[in-house]
Amino acid sequence: MCLTHVTFMSLVIVFERAGTVEAVRIFKKPTGESRGMGVITFVDPESVQWAVQNLRDEEVNDRKMWVSTHKGSADPAKGLPPPVQTTSSRVFFSNVPFDVDEDQLRMLFEEVGVVKELSLMKKSEDGSSRGMGHCTFQVPSMAAAAIQALRDRDVGGRAIWIAEDTKGPAVGPSSGSSRVFFSNVPFDVEEAQLSALFEEVGAVKELSIFKNK
Repeated sequence: MCLTHVTFMSLVIVFERAGTVEAVRIFKKPTGESRGMGVITFVDPESVQWAVQNLRDEEVNDRKMWVSTHKGSADPAKGLPPPVQTTSSRVFFSNVPFDVDEDQLRMLFEEVGVVKELSLMKKSEDGSSRGMGHCTFQVPSMAAAAIQALRDRDVGGRAIWIAEDTKGPAVGPSSGSSRVFFSNVPFDVEEAQLSALFEEVGAVKELSIFKNK
């Protein structure tokens, strides 16, 4: 659903046409304001399909409401997949349209928890988005909620992919060297392409590809 100035009780009244409402969750901004979207949980799963078929495009406060099935929660007793479990509070996301910025992505991820840091990978040559990045939550359970509730969510016309990032940022003491070795690179990749890749993490002083004599 996507409405901004709707009360808890008004939603219950609308959705109880489909069946008994067990719970209502309205997603909110850090300021406490509604984001105009949320999740309705019915007592009877069959009520979900009725709501999707009959309440989609229903006018509420002069706006048409969007209703679709939600895959964010699970109940093993009802034959649904178990909740996602994560050990990391960081997720990797991809398949994001290039015109979607960090503020829009932060709003998306804040639906499920407190975002400590969000970074969108960008091209070194022009600063444009690469359509992928990382989001760090306050606790691992929030990362799990993002994977469960937001994976495959339509973002700008594309289904966003979200997965746990178990690698995370580099930790531990420095090796003392400013040089790295790379391999398994396709033969048709040029030095300029590799330089652009490595410049995502820092200034490249020198790059060389071993060549056959």
